[in-house]
Amino acid sequence: MADGLCQCGCGKKTGVARQRDPRRGVLKGQPMRYLQGHGGHCRKPLSDRFWSMIDKGPDCWEWSGRLRKDGYAQIARPGMGSGMELVHRVSWEIHNGQIPDGMSVLHRCDNRKCVRPSHLFIGTQKDNMADCAKKERFSHSKLNSKLVKEIRLLSKTGLRNTELQSKYGVSYSSIWQILTGKTWAHA
Repeated sequence: MADGLCQCGCGKKTGVARQRDPRRGVLKGQPMRYLQGHGGHCRKPLSDRFWSMIDKGPDCWEWSGRLRKDGYAQIARPGMGSGMELVHRVSWEIHNGQIPDGMSVLHRCDNRKCVRPSHLFIGTQKDNMADCAKKERFSHSKLNSKLVKEIRLLSKTGLRNTELQSKYGVSYSSIWQILTGKTWAHA
């Protein structure tokens, strides 16, 4: 099995676990989450760890480290127990300062690995959803406007969200977001 990368963001390879340790989320035979001593944090400054993992291309500056399943990258915040942060948000803070409370950092380029400051902008979650719709990034979705209208109609007739989820093969969260207007507001 291939080694993983340390989740502190240092970019170094970890070994494979020789035994199970449920307290630390370690599974025997699986890559370790952190190198010994990193334990979710790293002594190296955040900006140093950040820059060590950036490939500056002529257009996008891409994160070269591990990605989450959704294609976004994250890096450990300094200090034990400080948690993880998305790297495009870290890039914004390095270049522009603190992100206002409740705001998101959005990509102009639609490249989730990109951290180039000129490709990022601040907006609300509503702005993010509008940007997705405008750029038709919902095209990978199993749904279309007709199906969304069907979901809303069936909900009004009393079909439960869990039944809609099963019928249309989407998550409960997707159904909830459709019914509350968080997504597909113009469908």
